[in-house]
Amino acid sequence: MSPYGVNDLVGNAEEWTDTKSSSSDNYYEIVGGSWNRQCEIFGLNFSRFISAEPSHKSKFLGFRCVSDNSHENMVKIPGGIFNSGGEKGFTLDILRKFSLLDKTIVQLISSQPEIVILNAYYIDKKEVSNSEYMEFLQIVKNKTKEIQQHFHPQAPSDKDYTPQYLYNQKYNKPDQPVIGVDWYDAYAYCSWKGKRLPTREEWENAAKGTHNNFYPWGNKYNEKYFQSDEKGAPDLRGLNNNDQSSYGVFDMASNVSEWTYDHSMNETQAIYGSSYKKGKLHEVYSVTFMHVIESKDYYSDETGFRCALTINEKN
Repeated sequence: MSPYGVNDLVGNAEEWTDTKSSSSDNYYEIVGGSWNRQCEIFGLNFSRFISAEPSHKSKFLGFRCVSDNSHENMVKIPGGIFNSGGEKGFTLDILRKFSLLDKTIVQLISSQPEIVILNAYYIDKKEVSNSEYMEFLQIVKNKTKEIQQHFHPQAPSDKDYTPQYLYNQKYNKPDQPVIGVDWYDAYAYCSWKGKRLPTREEWENAAKGTHNNFYPWGNKYNEKYFQSDEKGAPDLRGLNNNDQSSYGVFDMASNVSEWTYDHSMNETQAIYGSSYKKGKLHEVYSVTFMHVIESKDYYSDETGFRCALTINEKN
Protein backbone atom coordinates (compact mmCIF):
# COMPACT_ATOMS: atom_id res chain seq x y z
CA MET A 1 0.00 0.00 0.00
CA SER A 2 1.26 3.49 -0.86
CA PRO A 3 1.13 6.41 1.64
CA TYR A 4 -2.09 7.45 -0.13
CA GLY A 5 -3.71 4.11 0.68
CA VAL A 6 -3.52 2.70 -2.88
CA ASN A 7 -3.16 -1.09 -2.93
CA ASP A 8 -1.31 -3.51 -5.25
CA LEU A 9 0.87 -1.01 -7.08
CA VAL A 10 3.77 -3.49 -7.06
CA GLY A 11 2.35 -6.99 -6.94
CA ASN A 12 -0.69 -8.83 -8.26
CA ALA A 13 -0.95 -7.50 -11.85
CA GLU A 14 0.89 -5.07 -14.07
CA GLU A 15 -1.22 -2.12 -15.15
CA TRP A 16 -1.91 -0.15 -18.31
CA THR A 17 -1.29 3.61 -18.33
CA ASP A 18 -2.35 6.37 -20.70
CA THR A 19 1.27 7.37 -21.28
CA LYS A 20 2.71 6.69 -24.71
CA SER A 21 6.08 4.96 -24.86
CA SER A 22 9.08 7.13 -25.68
CA SER A 23 10.20 4.50 -28.18
CA SER A 24 6.98 4.38 -30.21
CA ASP A 25 3.77 6.40 -30.48
CA ASN A 26 1.88 3.15 -31.09
CA TYR A 27 2.88 1.67 -27.71
CA TYR A 28 1.66 2.52 -24.21
CA GLU A 29 3.64 2.09 -21.00
CA ILE A 30 2.85 -0.70 -18.53
CA VAL A 31 3.86 -0.18 -14.90
CA GLY A 32 4.10 -2.16 -11.69
CA GLY A 33 5.21 -5.70 -10.96
CA SER A 34 3.04 -8.78 -11.21
CA TRP A 35 2.81 -12.24 -9.72
CA ASN A 36 5.11 -13.63 -12.43
CA ARG A 37 7.75 -10.88 -12.55
CA GLN A 38 10.55 -9.83 -10.24
CA CYS A 39 8.81 -7.13 -8.23
CA GLU A 40 12.07 -5.88 -6.73
CA ILE A 41 12.88 -4.48 -10.17
CA PHE A 42 9.58 -4.09 -12.00
CA GLY A 43 7.91 -2.67 -8.90
CA LEU A 44 10.19 0.37 -8.70
CA ASN A 45 8.12 3.57 -8.74
CA PHE A 46 10.05 4.91 -11.72
CA SER A 47 10.11 1.62 -13.63
CA ARG A 48 9.24 2.03 -17.32
CA PHE A 49 10.62 -1.25 -18.67
CA ILE A 50 7.53 -2.48 -20.50
CA SER A 51 5.30 -1.07 -23.22
CA ALA A 52 2.88 -2.69 -25.64
CA GLU A 53 0.37 -2.06 -28.39
CA PRO A 54 -3.13 -1.10 -27.19
CA SER A 55 -4.51 -4.43 -28.41
CA HIS A 56 -2.09 -6.44 -26.26
CA LYS A 57 -3.66 -8.77 -23.67
CA SER A 58 -2.03 -10.88 -20.97
CA LYS A 59 -3.00 -12.89 -17.92
CA PHE A 60 -0.47 -10.77 -16.02
CA LEU A 61 -1.94 -7.42 -17.11
CA GLY A 62 -4.76 -5.31 -15.68
CA PHE A 63 -5.59 -1.66 -15.07
CA ARG A 64 -7.23 0.82 -12.69
CA CYS A 65 -9.19 4.01 -13.27
CA VAL A 66 -8.44 7.61 -12.36
CA SER A 67 -10.70 10.64 -12.29
CA ASP A 68 -10.03 14.33 -11.88
CA ASN A 69 -12.91 14.27 -9.41
CA SER A 70 -15.36 11.53 -8.58
CA HIS A 71 -18.99 12.56 -8.31
CA GLU A 72 -20.27 9.14 -7.38
CA ASN A 73 -23.02 9.37 -4.74
CA MET A 74 -23.44 13.06 -5.49
CA VAL A 75 -26.34 15.02 -6.98
CA LYS A 76 -25.89 17.52 -9.78
CA ILE A 77 -27.53 20.83 -8.94
CA PRO A 78 -28.19 22.99 -12.01
CA GLY A 79 -26.94 26.54 -12.11
CA GLY A 80 -29.17 29.58 -12.29
CA ILE A 81 -30.99 32.08 -10.11
CA PHE A 82 -32.44 31.20 -6.73
CA ASN A 83 -33.92 33.17 -3.84
CA SER A 84 -31.63 33.05 -0.82
CA GLY A 85 -32.77 33.91 2.69
CA GLY A 86 -36.22 34.61 4.06
CA GLU A 87 -39.51 35.79 2.64
CA LYS A 88 -40.43 39.33 1.69
CA GLY A 89 -43.26 40.97 3.55
CA PHE A 90 -44.20 44.15 5.42
CA THR A 91 -44.51 42.41 8.82
CA LEU A 92 -41.19 40.61 8.50
CA ASP A 93 -39.48 43.82 7.39
CA ILE A 94 -40.65 45.47 10.63
CA LEU A 95 -39.64 42.53 12.84
CA ARG A 96 -36.17 42.48 11.29
CA LYS A 97 -35.54 45.92 12.76
CA PHE A 98 -35.78 44.64 16.33
CA SER A 99 -32.96 42.86 18.15
CA LEU A 100 -34.49 42.26 21.60
CA LEU A 101 -36.49 39.20 20.54
CA ASP A 102 -35.54 35.60 21.23
CA LYS A 103 -32.25 35.03 19.40
CA THR A 104 -33.62 32.00 17.55
CA ILE A 105 -36.53 33.98 16.15
CA VAL A 106 -34.25 36.90 15.33
CA GLN A 107 -31.98 34.55 13.38
CA LEU A 108 -34.96 33.18 11.49
CA ILE A 109 -36.50 36.48 10.48
CA SER A 110 -33.24 38.39 9.96
CA SER A 111 -32.22 36.38 6.89
CA GLN A 112 -32.93 39.02 4.27
CA PRO A 113 -34.22 37.78 0.90
CA GLU A 114 -31.57 37.98 -1.80
CA ILE A 115 -31.34 36.98 -5.45
CA VAL A 116 -28.28 34.77 -5.98
CA ILE A 117 -26.79 33.44 -9.21
CA LEU A 118 -25.01 30.10 -8.88
CA ASN A 119 -23.01 27.97 -11.28
CA ALA A 120 -23.94 24.29 -11.52
CA TYR A 121 -22.29 22.05 -8.92
CA TYR A 122 -22.40 18.61 -7.32
CA ILE A 123 -23.28 17.97 -3.68
CA ASP A 124 -23.18 14.74 -1.68
CA LYS A 125 -26.53 12.96 -1.46
CA LYS A 126 -25.77 12.12 2.15
CA GLU A 127 -23.61 13.43 4.97
CA VAL A 128 -20.06 12.09 5.27
CA SER A 129 -20.13 8.85 7.26
CA ASN A 130 -17.86 7.52 10.00
CA SER A 131 -16.47 4.84 7.68
CA GLU A 132 -15.69 7.40 4.97
CA TYR A 133 -13.96 9.70 7.44
CA MET A 134 -11.96 6.78 8.87
CA GLU A 135 -10.30 6.28 5.47
CA PHE A 136 -9.07 9.86 5.69
CA LEU A 137 -7.99 9.40 9.31
CA GLN A 138 -5.78 6.43 8.43
CA ILE A 139 -3.91 8.56 5.90
CA VAL A 140 -3.83 11.88 7.74
CA LYS A 141 -2.19 10.51 10.89
CA ASN A 142 1.22 10.47 9.16
CA LYS A 143 0.93 14.16 8.18
CA THR A 144 3.13 13.80 5.10
CA LYS A 145 3.71 16.81 2.87
CA GLU A 146 1.20 15.39 0.42
CA ILE A 147 -1.46 15.25 3.12
CA GLN A 148 -0.62 18.61 4.65
CA GLN A 149 -1.48 20.35 1.39
CA HIS A 150 -5.12 19.56 2.17
CA PHE A 151 -5.05 21.31 5.56
CA HIS A 152 -6.45 24.82 5.79
CA PRO A 153 -3.65 27.41 6.18
CA GLN A 154 -5.19 28.67 9.44
CA ALA A 155 -5.46 25.21 11.01
CA PRO A 156 -3.21 24.76 14.08
CA SER A 157 0.04 23.00 13.16
CA ASP A 158 -0.44 20.45 15.95
CA LYS A 159 -4.09 19.80 15.14
CA ASP A 160 -5.50 16.31 15.68
CA TYR A 161 -8.06 15.42 12.99
CA THR A 162 -9.67 12.67 15.07
CA PRO A 163 -13.42 13.25 15.66
CA GLN A 164 -14.21 13.93 19.29
CA TYR A 165 -16.80 11.13 19.63
CA LEU A 166 -15.08 8.50 17.51
CA TYR A 167 -14.87 5.92 20.30
CA ASN A 168 -18.35 6.48 21.72
CA GLN A 169 -20.48 3.51 20.67
CA LYS A 170 -23.59 5.67 20.38
CA TYR A 171 -22.01 7.65 17.58
CA ASN A 172 -19.49 5.44 15.75
CA LYS A 173 -21.54 3.06 13.62
CA PRO A 174 -19.99 2.94 10.12
CA ASP A 175 -22.96 4.51 8.33
CA GLN A 176 -23.84 7.12 10.93
CA PRO A 177 -22.76 10.64 9.95
CA VAL A 178 -19.41 11.57 11.41
CA ILE A 179 -19.81 14.15 14.21
CA GLY A 180 -17.50 15.89 16.65
CA VAL A 181 -15.64 17.47 13.74
CA ASP A 182 -14.71 21.11 13.57
CA TRP A 183 -14.59 23.19 10.39
CA TYR A 184 -10.89 22.44 9.82
CA ASP A 185 -11.62 18.69 9.90
CA ALA A 186 -14.40 19.07 7.35
CA TYR A 187 -12.30 21.31 5.10
CA ALA A 188 -9.35 18.88 5.09
CA TYR A 189 -11.49 15.81 4.39
CA CYS A 190 -13.27 17.44 1.45
CA SER A 191 -9.97 18.65 0.00
CA TRP A 192 -8.44 15.17 0.38
CA LYS A 193 -11.39 13.76 -1.59
CA GLY A 194 -10.75 16.26 -4.37
CA LYS A 195 -13.86 18.16 -3.35
CA ARG A 196 -14.71 21.10 -1.08
CA LEU A 197 -17.27 22.24 1.46
CA PRO A 198 -20.45 23.66 -0.07
CA THR A 199 -20.89 27.40 0.15
CA ARG A 200 -23.76 28.70 2.25
CA GLU A 201 -25.73 29.52 -0.89
CA GLU A 202 -25.08 26.09 -2.44
CA TRP A 203 -26.24 24.28 0.68
CA GLU A 204 -29.38 26.39 0.94
CA ASN A 205 -30.15 25.98 -2.76
CA ALA A 206 -29.79 22.19 -2.57
CA ALA A 207 -32.18 22.17 0.41
CA LYS A 208 -34.78 24.48 -1.14
CA GLY A 209 -34.93 22.36 -4.28
CA THR A 210 -36.63 23.18 -7.55
CA HIS A 211 -39.57 25.01 -5.90
CA ASN A 212 -37.68 27.24 -3.45
CA ASN A 213 -39.24 25.37 -0.53
CA PHE A 214 -39.42 26.62 3.05
CA TYR A 215 -38.52 23.08 4.18
CA PRO A 216 -36.62 20.54 2.06
CA TRP A 217 -39.82 18.49 1.52
CA GLY A 218 -42.20 21.42 0.93
CA ASN A 219 -43.69 24.48 2.58
CA LYS A 220 -45.54 22.86 5.48
CA TYR A 221 -43.90 21.46 8.59
CA ASN A 222 -44.64 17.84 9.48
CA GLU A 223 -43.50 16.29 12.77
CA LYS A 224 -43.10 12.83 11.23
CA TYR A 225 -40.18 14.20 9.22
CA PHE A 226 -38.31 14.88 12.45
CA GLN A 227 -35.93 12.32 13.93
CA SER A 228 -36.40 12.57 17.69
CA ASP A 229 -33.71 12.34 20.34
CA GLU A 230 -35.06 9.07 21.75
CA LYS A 231 -31.89 7.22 20.73
CA GLY A 232 -29.65 10.07 21.83
CA ALA A 233 -27.68 9.77 18.60
CA PRO A 234 -28.00 10.38 14.85
CA ASP A 235 -29.70 7.81 12.63
CA LEU A 236 -27.95 6.00 9.81
CA ARG A 237 -27.62 8.29 6.80
CA GLY A 238 -30.59 8.55 4.45
CA LEU A 239 -32.84 6.48 6.70
CA ASN A 240 -35.53 9.16 6.76
CA ASN A 241 -36.85 9.13 3.19
CA ASN A 242 -39.22 11.99 4.05
CA ASP A 243 -36.31 14.32 4.68
CA GLN A 244 -34.98 14.92 1.21
CA SER A 245 -35.16 17.85 -1.14
CA SER A 246 -36.60 17.68 -4.65
CA TYR A 247 -33.01 17.27 -5.88
CA GLY A 248 -32.72 14.00 -3.92
CA VAL A 249 -30.40 15.33 -1.19
CA PHE A 250 -31.00 13.60 2.16
CA ASP A 251 -31.00 14.73 5.80
CA MET A 252 -30.88 18.48 5.32
CA ALA A 253 -33.46 19.08 8.06
CA SER A 254 -32.66 16.26 10.48
CA ASN A 255 -29.92 13.91 11.68
CA VAL A 256 -27.05 16.42 12.05
CA SER A 257 -26.38 20.05 11.22
CA GLU A 258 -23.65 20.75 8.67
CA TRP A 259 -20.65 22.99 8.14
CA THR A 260 -20.48 25.27 5.08
CA TYR A 261 -17.82 27.59 3.65
CA ASP A 262 -18.18 31.34 3.30
CA HIS A 263 -15.03 32.90 1.80
CA SER A 264 -15.91 36.28 3.29
CA MET A 265 -15.76 34.92 6.86
CA ASN A 266 -12.46 34.55 8.70
CA GLU A 267 -12.66 33.29 12.28
CA THR A 268 -16.17 31.85 12.03
CA GLN A 269 -18.29 29.82 9.60
CA ALA A 270 -21.98 28.99 9.19
CA ILE A 271 -23.69 25.73 10.18
CA TYR A 272 -26.94 24.90 8.35
CA GLY A 273 -29.72 22.41 8.94
CA SER A 274 -31.48 20.98 11.97
CA SER A 275 -30.43 17.92 13.98
CA TYR A 276 -31.72 15.08 16.11
CA LYS A 277 -31.28 17.22 19.26
CA LYS A 278 -33.39 20.27 18.37
CA GLY A 279 -36.63 18.98 19.91
CA LYS A 280 -39.36 21.62 19.92
CA LEU A 281 -37.11 23.96 17.93
CA HIS A 282 -36.89 21.51 15.03
CA GLU A 283 -39.65 23.34 13.18
CA VAL A 284 -37.53 26.49 13.22
CA TYR A 285 -34.11 24.97 12.54
CA SER A 286 -35.50 22.87 9.65
CA VAL A 287 -36.18 26.01 7.63
CA THR A 288 -33.89 25.82 4.62
CA PHE A 289 -32.13 29.14 5.21
CA MET A 290 -31.83 28.79 9.01
CA HIS A 291 -28.24 28.72 10.28
CA VAL A 292 -25.97 29.54 13.19
CA ILE A 293 -22.47 31.02 13.22
CA GLU A 294 -19.69 29.28 15.14
CA SER A 295 -15.91 29.52 15.44
CA LYS A 296 -13.93 27.22 13.15
CA ASP A 297 -12.72 25.10 16.05
CA TYR A 298 -16.28 24.46 17.29
CA TYR A 299 -17.51 20.88 17.40
CA SER A 300 -20.53 19.10 18.85
CA ASP A 301 -22.36 15.77 18.89
CA GLU A 302 -24.89 17.12 16.39
CA THR A 303 -22.62 18.72 13.77
CA GLY A 304 -21.22 17.01 10.69
CA PHE A 305 -20.80 17.93 7.03
CA ARG A 306 -21.08 16.91 3.40
CA CYS A 307 -18.92 17.75 0.39
CA ALA A 308 -19.54 19.66 -2.83
CA LEU A 309 -17.73 19.67 -6.15
CA THR A 310 -17.26 22.38 -8.75
CA ILE A 311 -18.40 21.35 -12.22
CA ASN A 312 -15.96 21.94 -15.04
CA GLU A 313 -15.83 20.89 -18.68
CA LYS A 314 -14.41 17.48 -17.71
CA ASN A 315 -17.23 16.43 -15.39
